[in-house]
Amino acid sequence: MPARSDAGTAPGLADRLAALIVGGAGASGSWDEGAAHLIQAAAAHGVLPLVTDAVERARRTGAGRCAMGFDSAARDRLQSEARRILTADLVREHALRALIEQLHQAGVSALLMKGADLAYSVYSRSDLRVRLDTDLLVHPSRRAPAAAVLVAMGYTAVPQSGGDLLMYQESYRLDRGGMDVHVVDLHWRVSNSQRFAGVLTFDEMWAASEPRPRLAPHARGLGAVHALLLACVHRIAHHFDTSRLVWTYDVHLLAARLPVGDWDGFLALAASRSVDGPCLRSLENAVRLFGTPVPGHVLGGLSQRGRADADADPFLSPGARHASRVWSEVRHVRSWGDRWRLMRQHAFPPAAYMRGVYAPASATPLWLLYLLRIVRGSRRWLSRT
Repeated sequence: MPARSDAGTAPGLADRLAALIVGGAGASGSWDEGAAHLIQAAAAHGVLPLVTDAVERARRTGAGRCAMGFDSAARDRLQSEARRILTADLVREHALRALIEQLHQAGVSALLMKGADLAYSVYSRSDLRVRLDTDLLVHPSRRAPAAAVLVAMGYTAVPQSGGDLLMYQESYRLDRGGMDVHVVDLHWRVSNSQRFAGVLTFDEMWAASEPRPRLAPHARGLGAVHALLLACVHRIAHHFDTSRLVWTYDVHLLAARLPVGDWDGFLALAASRSVDGPCLRSLENAVRLFGTPVPGHVLGGLSQRGRADADADPFLSPGARHASRVWSEVRHVRSWGDRWRLMRQHAFPPAAYMRGVYAPASATPLWLLYLLRIVRGSRRWLSRT
């Protein structure tokens, strides 16, 4: 399966941004489009603070044709955007610390996942890992107590389209003066996808979890092997092998820091959870874009099994129809009764969600809203993404 590159952006854009971030060949003199184009591209790929740091490094060292040809005004624009991200990160961090402490006081064990975890483990500064929310994982049996803590702290639940088979997370928003201070995605499985939801369990991740003292005394995140596996799978399961650079940079940082002795464990875990294909694709992208040091026997082992993994094709194929992914999800539900229920949940979300999305200030009959959703959704289900 060939690696995808730069879906939805100009050809080669992710490669050029990656070269700029790592300071490799092709970084200097390659941004003739100007600062506005650079800022737009870096923001779209979730790497604007990383690019800002790279431009400043180039300026200080005199490399990159005077920082890729940008004058002081252009660099000021980059720094202004980076400061905005830093401010939001500081506000979010304050709220997250308070939440972790309250969860601890309530006896709820919670794990940081994805960007919120990596921001305090493999990134040198938390603001370098752009994110809009915090992903927290709790044991399924502790979902209600965790939700109660959030509500008691002033968070409100965000209406969502899911049923019990469609969504394994709930979103909560902390609002101050009409602005989002903090958004939390409370998970009780690592993915909403039936194909990938059980790839790692809370119990095994908690047993291998590590403290995150940069954030808070009681903060804990994923162990190195689990974090890398989840990062590899996440960009496939939720984002269908998208070219957005930040998710591949996550994989790069995790893989580059994985102890040599842990690679065999990672390879065995990928095989036992049937995610060789997603892990292979993600690591290949990291090697291509960032020169990530991945042992040859790891890529070889993943390749031997992963390239024959037809079950993952709907998530890996650039032209896969949404309907093919839904059908893959249905096939991973065990009973026919649950399969029918999952299809029904795809087609008919809760009434509160329908009102909020399709007619927030209207008395339009509910049946008409569902009909509108079906008509709109049919185009998406049949389209290639």
